[in-house]
Amino acid sequence: MMSRSILPDAKWSAALPFLSLAVADACLRTFDELGFHGILWKYPNDLCAQIACDGQEDRVGKIGGILVEPVRNEQGRAMGWIAGVGVNLRPRKDVPGEPFSGSDLLPMSLCDISRQSASPCGPILLGRILTKHIGGVLSETSPEGVRNDLERRLLWKGRWVVFRQDGLPGIGKIVGLSPKGELCLEDAEGVLRHVGPTARTIRPVTLERDPRE
Repeated sequence: MMSRSILPDAKWSAALPFLSLAVADACLRTFDELGFHGILWKYPNDLCAQIACDGQEDRVGKIGGILVEPVRNEQGRAMGWIAGVGVNLRPRKDVPGEPFSGSDLLPMSLCDISRQSASPCGPILLGRILTKHIGGVLSETSPEGVRNDLERRLLWKGRWVVFRQDGLPGIGKIVGLSPKGELCLEDAEGVLRHVGPTARTIRPVTLERDPRE
């Protein structure tokens, strides 16, 4: 687990929900710099990669996850933010091949992607490069730029998914991200719906026909 304190400047202070998206963008840039191309972002906070399965539909493996939390003073005012990023450097040994609890995502590591027995990079190097990219995204990229970056790497974009939000089930086709950084889906009536970061168990679903027809 790697953490970094974040003190956003004025352009981010008005868009704090975008901070976790900014960290996700920095993570993807870090993987690209290290040569791990093709890593995708699963809304709202997972880093994933496609796993090819012989004779079956490709599965999705989880490389890591992101958590951004505020640091508050005694009066409860947010003074900064802590970004925690967990990345699987090596394969899990406890339950190999088993999905994460409550998810269809399979555990996956950088070793699996590189097809090497040892991790191609250590936590210190990974943390150093990630810290550089977090600073670069916050200082050089706008919230709109971050949203555009993540839309290009958005897992299951253009596919129908099911999800739960506030305990209620939902279904929609992923279109992209809203101006506020929420997941934008098109429902069966063709109406756009914005789903926030409290959405859970987002996973693809195969439909016999398009419900909008």
